[in-house]
Amino acid sequence: WSFNLTDKDAMTLGGEYFWNPAGYTDKRIYPWLLLVGQFTPFYLARDYAAAYAFTTVPGTNGNQTLTLSNLSNLSDKTGLVRLDWTATVITHMTFEAFAAGHYGAAGGEFRFGVDSPARTINAVPIPAVKIPAPVVDAGLGLRVAF
Repeated sequence: WSFNLTDKDAMTLGGEYFWNPAGYTDKRIYPWLLLVGQFTPFYLARDYAAAYAFTTVPGTNGNQTLTLSNLSNLSDKTGLVRLDWTATVITHMTFEAFAAGHYGAAGGEFRFGVDSPARTINAVPIPAVKIPAPVVDAGLGLRVAF
């Protein structure tokens, strides 16, 4: 749904639901899927929902935009919320920045982490593995069009 904020600026709101019949409903399978090379982010769960708001920044002649988006794995109750800002510096150069926050219980798709103690299986020592669940991501980019 799009609407005008001013004569030159607009906002668009959207949402969607995705049902993946091949997806999983139990996050306890995720470490095994990672081990056997079958962990496919953004196509792992049975149910996803997303929502977003996109707008030009008022007073910037459309040279700056903001996008707030949220993607939720409804099956394991984790999600990712992200804010993106873009600014066209000159005609063919765009600066981009984003910050994203992961939420939900650790161990889910968007808060995936591993905490496995050292063990021995069939006389083969396996070291401990500790990968903390992510909390925040951030990034910068510069895009040049030729």
